[in-house]
Amino acid sequence: MNDGFIKTSYKEKKWKIKPAGVWLSLNPVCEHTCLRTQLNLITGEKKQMNMFQQAEELGLVRFVLPFDKTELCTWAAYKYKTNIKQDEYLMLEDNGYEAGSNPKDWYIKFQDIPVSKVISIEIFMNGQWIELTDDLELPQFGEIAPIYTNRDGVYNQKVLQEQLEKNKLQLN
Repeated sequence: MNDGFIKTSYKEKKWKIKPAGVWLSLNPVCEHTCLRTQLNLITGEKKQMNMFQQAEELGLVRFVLPFDKTELCTWAAYKYKTNIKQDEYLMLEDNGYEAGSNPKDWYIKFQDIPVSKVISIEIFMNGQWIELTDDLELPQFGEIAPIYTNRDGVYNQKVLQEQLEKNKLQLN
């Protein structure tokens, strides 16, 4: 937002997938693949949050954009328009289905999207999407709830160790 763009995927750039895209979804409720993973420090179990948990513990925001199919690439065409490997493509699709998403809802734009194209920004609060306005009182989140992955799905070992020491737990 500070740069004035919704930027293309840093993860695709890291994986050397070209061209990198901005991932969009037509899912009107929640794109489940965008939800974070949570680590239980006691059991070591990793579990994807649902939208209600994420909204309460971390916040859940979405950008509403105009749908112009002529400027977008469908998920089905993505494998032909990029250099993604077949096994990576299938892994993303399988992970999407497993998370509760439908890849037929996925679209990609292969360039940054100017913030000026955003119709509205919405936050999920009290079980509904509410348009973000200057006068909307936002919830305050704790310093750190349970441990969450970063955007790469990797846990920050330093933060994990601090939490373990704070809670006097040992992770096997």
